[in-house]
Amino acid sequence: FAASNLVSRMVRSQRRELGIGMAVGAPPWLMAVRPALVGVQIGVFGVILGIGAGWLINQGLRSVLDSALPLPTWVTPFQYRTFATASLRGIVVVLGATAWPVWRAMRMKPIDALQTIRPVSGRSLFASQRGGGRGHSLGVLPFRDLLRSPGRALRTALGIAAAITVLFAVLGMM
Repeated sequence: FAASNLVSRMVRSQRRELGIGMAVGAPPWLMAVRPALVGVQIGVFGVILGIGAGWLINQGLRSVLDSALPLPTWVTPFQYRTFATASLRGIVVVLGATAWPVWRAMRMKPIDALQTIRPVSGRSLFASQRGGGRGHSLGVLPFRDLLRSPGRALRTALGIAAAITVLFAVLGMM
């Protein structure tokens, strides 16, 4: 979810550049390389951090097992195949999450990508409820962001929920 959020924001911020590239006839696959490489970087760094976190958790659990089950010898070989499978799955999931916003951007017409997006002017939806004066915008910001891009807010909420779920699962196992 975080990779999809990051890449969709990156593609949205580079809308004009993508439109110019499409207008001059650059192939879409060539313009999709940069956001796709960001997805690969996120996946690879995630795998590296995941292996490091797994090793640290293993060290913590080993001391717990040594004290709870005193055996003369503990044989815990590194399971290369399991780690390689999990690493490959992690990279594939991140590439899939990255492919969606990139694919949507490449389907855009050049004229649509070149149009500037004007900020919304006039009274806001929350101005009448909060008084509309200065100093009240901080309390309204989360709701305005939710109304502007509900998909991004949903992906953020799902990412946080997934992280908390994994945290509680690991803590429950320990």
